[in-house]
Amino acid sequence: MPQVNVSAKLEEFQWIQGDLEPSRQSFPDGNHLQYQNLSPVELFEMFIDDEVLSMLIEETFRYALFKNCPDPRVTTEEMKCYIGILILTGYNDLPGKRFNWDSDSDMRNELVYNSMRRDRFLQISRFINFADDNHPDLSDKIWKMCPLIGKIKSKFLVPFKPEEHLCYDIM
Repeated sequence: MPQVNVSAKLEEFQWIQGDLEPSRQSFPDGNHLQYQNLSPVELFEMFIDDEVLSMLIEETFRYALFKNCPDPRVTTEEMKCYIGILILTGYNDLPGKRFNWDSDSDMRNELVYNSMRRDRFLQISRFINFADDNHPDLSDKIWKMCPLIGKIKSKFLVPFKPEEHLCYDIM
């Protein structure tokens, strides 16, 4: 490996004393008025729309066939309900998902109990999938999630308008 003369590289830079001058680039003001009257469901459906749900249903069907099982025949409404149960039960800390359908009143979640039967929830859980298992990308550790992440990411970019004071994380 060739030697690099560090002192020669440092001499190429023009060092200055003091603070950096702020950028004169103008950013649009943040305008979120179009979203303020939307319900949480409407906001959610901006990102998890029929296209994403169709992909989930198709991959769930494909995975059931991959496992040599009959078509679970998941509808769009069932998939929405399934995702809603996952979100709701994420806030309700129980020893397992099955306890949401328990006969004891201190365990049962009436909203979950009345929205979907336990065995149907477990059947969808058994086959829910996000990518085609016939074409794995073993070089990517999250290859099974990539199709879902890609679709949702593209949905997030549609309403995105960069503002001057934007906070972000770099992964």
